[in-house]
Amino acid sequence: MRKSLFFLIAISLFFNSCTKESEVSEPIKIEAKDYGKIHNEAVKAYLYSPQKDKNFDGAISDMLEVISEEMEVKYPGVFKKEKFDIEAFYKTNTKSQFDETALETIPLLFQEAIADGRISNRVGELLSDIYTSNYTQEQTLEILNQFKSNDLSTEEEEAVIIFESTAIASYELWNAYYEEEIAKGNKSCRPTQQIIIADAATTVLGTLLAGPFGGLAGAAASLIVEQGTSSRGGCI
Repeated sequence: MRKSLFFLIAISLFFNSCTKESEVSEPIKIEAKDYGKIHNEAVKAYLYSPQKDKNFDGAISDMLEVISEEMEVKYPGVFKKEKFDIEAFYKTNTKSQFDETALETIPLLFQEAIADGRISNRVGELLSDIYTSNYTQEQTLEILNQFKSNDLSTEEEEAVIIFESTAIASYELWNAYYEEEIAKGNKSCRPTQQIIIADAATTVLGTLLAGPFGGLAGAAASLIVEQGTSSRGGCI
C-alpha cells in the first residue's frame, strides 16, 4: 500500500509541477463535458505511439512523456512542460512498472479532497462509492443522472459531468480497442468495467489538483489498469 500511495502521489505531483512550470499566454478553459475527449486523445497518444514498445519496460515517466508531448501539439500551451524534467523527478522510480494496485488509494484520495474542501462531501462520497462498487456502465450512468437532478452547485455539477464524460468516453475507447484486438487474435474477451471507473475517478481527482492535466491523470489510470487486467485475462 505504501508503494501504491507513493505512486499516486508521484503522479499528482507531476501534474501539479507541470501546472506551476507552464506559462500559458491566455487562460484556457476545458469544459467539463470535454474531459472525456481529452482523456481518449491522451490514451491514444500512448496506446498507438510507435515509441510505446521501444525499451520502455512499462516506465511511468516514459508513458507520461509520450502523452504530454502529443497533447502539447494538439493543445499548445495547455499541457506545456518543456521546463519540467520527468526523468529527474521520478529518479529511482523512473522504471517503476505499471501496477493497477496503485489505484486502491482512490477512496482515500477522495476523503482527503473532501477534508480539504476541494470537493463537496456528497459528490466525493458518490464518486468514491461508484469507484468501489461493482456497478455496470448502465447502472453507473443511471446513478449519475439521478444525482444530477439534485440542486447542485456549479463545482458539484462540473465534477459529476467530468466523471460522466470520462466514463462514457473510456467505455467507447476500450470497447473499440478490444474489438480490434479480438479480431487480431490478441485478446479473447471484453475490457473490465474497473478500467472505465478508474479512469473517471482519477480524472476528477486530477482536475482538483491541476485542471486540464486531470485528463492526463485519467489516461494514465487507463493504461495502468488495462495493463494489469490484461495480464489476468482482461475479462469482465
